[in-house]
Amino acid sequence: MRPQLLLVPLGLLLTQAASAQTCEARVFAADPASDSFFASALDFDGSEILSGAPGARDGSGSSVGAVHVFERATPTSAWGEVAEIQPASRVQGDNFGASIARDGDTLVGGAPETASVTSGTPGRVFVFERVSSSQWDEVTVLSPPDGVPGDTFGTSVAVDGDTLLVGAPNHDDAVRPGGSTYVYTRDAGGNWSLSQRLDKPQTNGGIGFGEVVAIDGDRACISGPNMSGGAISSGASPAAALIAGS
Repeated sequence: MRPQLLLVPLGLLLTQAASAQTCEARVFAADPASDSFFASALDFDGSEILSGAPGARDGSGSSVGAVHVFERATPTSAWGEVAEIQPASRVQGDNFGASIARDGDTLVGGAPETASVTSGTPGRVFVFERVSSSQWDEVTVLSPPDGVPGDTFGTSVAVDGDTLLVGAPNHDDAVRPGGSTYVYTRDAGGNWSLSQRLDKPQTNGGIGFGEVVAIDGDRACISGPNMSGGAISSGASPAAALIAGS
C-alpha cells in the first residue's frame, strides 16, 4: 500500500462536530515505498509539512531514512513536495526521521538506531538550517559523550529557539538507569553544545525516560511511559516529569 499522509481540517472538527469529517488532502512522498514508514513523525505549521520516513532509501538502496518537506502557496493550493532531506554521513539502519522537530529555520531529525550497524553509536541527531524552501543545509551532528550502543539517542527531539532536547530512553546511568534526556544550547555563533543531562527523578523501577520530549521556553516535559514507583507514578501507568528551567 502506498504510504500517505491524510490532512483533516481540525477547524471543521471543532466547529461542526456533528457533521461528517472530510479529508482535506492526501499527501504522498515523491518516491513512495511500502517500507519507508512515511509519516512516522510529523511537524506542521499551516503552510509547510515535514514528514519523517525512517525507512526511506538513498540512491545506493540503503535504508537510512529521510524527511520530506511539503508546501502550498495559499490555503486552497495543492500540497507539493519541495525537498527530501537525508544526512550527509548517513549509514544503513540510521532510521533518520524517526523523530523530527522544527522551530523557524532550524530542523532537527533523530536517527536513533545507528547502534544496529557497524558504526556502533548510541544514535545521532542531525541539525539543518533552511537556505530556501527547497534547500536545508546540514550544520551539525550531535551524539552524547557518554552514550553507548543501544541508547537510542534521538528517539525524540524538541527544539525551541536556542534550546534542543534529545531523548535517549534506553540510556543507563549508574545511579538512575532507564533513560535520559540531553539538553543542548546554541551560542551566538550558531554552535550547539551539550549543557546538561536530565535523568529520571527516582532510582528504582522502569525504563523509557525520554521516550517523548517537549519544550516551551524554560520548561521541558519528558515522558517515562514504562516507569513505576517513586513520586512519578504508581504501578505501570504512564508518567511524565515537568522540569522547570533556571
